[in-house]
Amino acid sequence: MNKTFALIASLAVAVSQANAASFFTGDTTNGITRADGTTALTSGSVLYGTFTAGFDVAANVNDFAALDAAFIQVIGYNGASNLAPGVFNLTGLTYNEGAAFETVQYDLSADTSNVVNDIAGSTVYAWVLNDTTPSSATEHAIFTKTGSTWTDAQTPGSNATSFSWATTTGTDVLALAGTVLGGANIGGSANSHSLQTIGVIPEPSRAVLGFLGLGAFFFRRRR
Repeated sequence: MNKTFALIASLAVAVSQANAASFFTGDTTNGITRADGTTALTSGSVLYGTFTAGFDVAANVNDFAALDAAFIQVIGYNGASNLAPGVFNLTGLTYNEGAAFETVQYDLSADTSNVVNDIAGSTVYAWVLNDTTPSSATEHAIFTKTGSTWTDAQTPGSNATSFSWATTTGTDVLALAGTVLGGANIGGSANSHSLQTIGVIPEPSRAVLGFLGLGAFFFRRRR
C-alpha cells in the first residue's frame, strides 16, 4: 500500500507540474498614483483575472459588489508596492492551468479551441485597489492591455501568461476605471496611471439629479 500511495502521490505531483503556468507582470514605466494623481500608491491589492462572460465592466465601475461577484481571480497580490512607492513589479507568480478559480474551470476545451465559460482565452484584467483588503478599498483602477489573454493550456510551449500596464502612449492600455497616464511622473519614463474613487456619481448625473430635485420642489409649491 505504501508503494501504491507513493505512486499516486508522484503522479499527482507530475500532473500538478504539467499544469503549472507562469505569470509575468510588472511595470517600471508608469507606476500607480491615488485618485489625486500625485500621491503614489504605497500599498494595496493588485488582482489579476477575468470577468464572467457578458458582464459589462464599464457600466459597473462604481459598484464594488457587482464587480467582485463577476470577477474571477487567478492571481493576486496584497501588500506594499515592492519596487518603489507606487510601483508594483511582481515576479515568480505561478498558477495551475488544470484548476478551477472561484468555481470556474481554467480550461474546458481538450484542444486549443476557445470556449465560453472558462478562463483560457479570456481577457486579462488587472484590478488595482488602494487597500490590502479589497472590500475596504475606496479607490481603484481596472486595466486591460491589447492582445493580453489567459493562455490556453493545450498550446505547446505557452505555459505562461504575461500582462503589463506599462505604456508611454496609452494606446495599448485601456482603463475601465481610473485613468491611463493621468497621474504625475513618480520616477518612471512616463506619467503614472491614477486610481478613481469608487462610488462617485459623474458630474453630469449630479446636475441632472439637481434639476430633477428643483423641478419636484417647484411642482409641490405650485400645488
